Amino acid sequence: QSGTYTLLTSVGSCTATQSATVQLYDDTYRPSLSTNGSPVLCSGQRLTLTTPKRPETAMSWERDGVTLTDRNQNFLVTTQPGSYILREMVSACESNQLFTSNPLVVSRIESASALLSGNQVLNYDSTAYLTVELTGQPPFSLTLSDGTAYSVVNGPTLRHPVRPKQTTSYTLRE
Repeated sequence: QSGTYTLLTSVGSCTATQSATVQLYDDTYRPSLSTNGSPVLCSGQRLTLTTPKRPETAMSWERDGVTLTDRNQNFLVTTQPGSYILREMVSACESNQLFTSNPLVVSRIESASALLSGNQVLNYDSTAYLTVELTGQPPFSLTLSDGTAYSVVNGPTLRHPVRPKQTTSYTLRE
């Protein structure tokens, strides 16, 4: 059983104590991984992966099956998406046992961008359509310079109808 054990030795009037901590690992043990927030990275963001530090273990981190250079630490700071696992080698009683965590998947939200296009000659009181090409991960929020706001656009293309009364330029605002 796991725990701290103490040995009391007495010889005459002299006594001595010695303690040892025992940690048992069975075949169902898996190291646990956690993050300092959501496992979703925004551009330029760092994420810290952690696991509890255990005595008598050597740790190695992997991303997408490749061993990383940050070895034998109970934390890993990353800016890269991927599937992370931790391998713990427990050395005790002249035998080594390797335990592997469940994967923790870190994803990245790509920065969104929008390109406004459309150049038409119209008759008075006619309708034209401006096209906005969107890249990145939806949903998107955007506002045209005429004040028209779109709060959720799930596709890569938006068509915006306009009926200008005079020659007009349209731009996107951040």
